[in-house]
Amino acid sequence: MAQESDRERFHATSGQVTGWSCVALAAAVVVLYVLERDRGMPAWVAAAAVCFGAVAWAALLRPAVTRVGATLELRNPFETVTLPLEAVEAVTVRQVLALRAAGRRWTSPAIGRSGRQVRRDERAARRGAAVDGDDESSYAEFVEQRIRQAAEDARRGARLAEGQQSTRAVARRPAWPEIGAIAVSGVATLALALL
Repeated sequence: MAQESDRERFHATSGQVTGWSCVALAAAVVVLYVLERDRGMPAWVAAAAVCFGAVAWAALLRPAVTRVGATLELRNPFETVTLPLEAVEAVTVRQVLALRAAGRRWTSPAIGRSGRQVRRDERAARRGAAVDGDDESSYAEFVEQRIRQAAEDARRGARLAEGQQSTRAVARRPAWPEIGAIAVSGVATLALALL
């Protein structure tokens, strides 16, 4: 297990307010159902609210990017991918974080820029002007540079020559709690709506 000082978590650049608002709305509907059940609120509405809240959690609140020692953990809506940093060949942040590692492209929606920011940065780069980024764009650039530097440090530490591949494997773990919550509440919504 990596020590806390060897752990660097990058906060999500968007979706937090919307995600928590959706989860709160879903919880409010479930509470209202429990309190008003005898007044005729259908059970499928509560099941749909649970499904909606689970989807909001998975899509907007679960994604995260964390560097743990010599690995990079991409926590996406329905899986967690752990990449050895020495295997990271390229890093770019546009609307999502995209990495090239172990011969594949990996993405994370946790870090990104808006489409407007991407277009503005591209126009500035074509003109040869310095990119005048806002805080969100600057943070995305910071994450991109930080991951690139950590990958270079890991390659040096592993003593990999240019073009040589890492021998450590990429690990992928499904997000079973989120998958299960969405599947069960989705099936319950359909079953209760059809009864």
